[in-house]
Amino acid sequence: MSEGSSKSGSDERSARARRAETESRPKTSTASRAIATASSRSSSSTRSTKTGVSRRAVTTADDPAREGVRLGVIAFTTFVSFVGLLALGAIAGHVGADVWIGAGPMTRSVGETFVIGVRLPLAMLRALYASGVDDPLFFASAMALLIPPIAALVAARPIRPGEPRPTPAVLNAARLGAALIVAGAIAVGVRLANVARPTIADAMPGEPWLDRVHGLAASDAISMVFAILLAVLVFRLPVDRWVRALAGTIAIATAMAATVAAAAGSGIAGEVERAHPMVRWSDAADADRGGAPRLLLGTTADGGCVLLDPAAPMRVVVEPRAALTVTGRDSIAGRLATAD
Repeated sequence: MSEGSSKSGSDERSARARRAETESRPKTSTASRAIATASSRSSSSTRSTKTGVSRRAVTTADDPAREGVRLGVIAFTTFVSFVGLLALGAIAGHVGADVWIGAGPMTRSVGETFVIGVRLPLAMLRALYASGVDDPLFFASAMALLIPPIAALVAARPIRPGEPRPTPAVLNAARLGAALIVAGAIAVGVRLANVARPTIADAMPGEPWLDRVHGLAASDAISMVFAILLAVLVFRLPVDRWVRALAGTIAIATAMAATVAAAAGSGIAGEVERAHPMVRWSDAADADRGGAPRLLLGTTADGGCVLLDPAAPMRVVVEPRAALTVTGRDSIAGRLATAD
């Protein structure tokens, strides 16, 4: 009996073990299938994410519309720069050099006007350097004038939507700054209106007329930079809209007037130092009016030749168009210095 009972007990334990193993197998396979499915889904989602990122990157880099916008911005900037230099060249020529010479408006091609505009910043820098060498205090006064608006540009913060309103002390300081901007713009306008503009008749022997030309161009350039800084600063102050509109209108008008004056002054300085052809009349019958070679400054609208004659009372004569022979090149400053 004992042997039979032990055998039946072992058989029962073996059957239970087999049933437990049989029941555990589907669970294990189901779990493995779930793990495999999850891993496949994650790998596919990773691949799709990478593919989407790469597609978006390729689409962003190769978007024809975006490239068209970039080309449009470049073309617009180039066009505006060309028109700006052309306008500055026209101002420098007609408002500056022609008025200083005093022979009336002279004809210039579009290319010549553009070249004058391109050379204008160089003429400003040369005038600033020459004035600084002649008067070292000029740079000190210029820096004392320009540093306050530059520092204010760094410190000013306009009111942005969603941000808390500035404190009353900041608002009062901004209103005071707007009042100072208006006062500075008016001072620049008064200076531009009352400054004495020289002419070529003032280029007398023994007088530093060239230094005065450089000083005028340099002071006009500093006034232009100062007025532009004020015009930019007024739009960064945390003030009311009507205050910004009033001060901004005055500052922008002053900046435009200062830019015209700076272009005219630098146009005179550039014209004085620019090389012109030295000419003689080719006709032997006109030899009596030829004399020494004269500097050809340009031509008028009616075809007259504007000539620099140091012996003439006004230094400039206008002769009818004739056959001329070029004998060399010289500048107005060099020619007048030789005549002196």
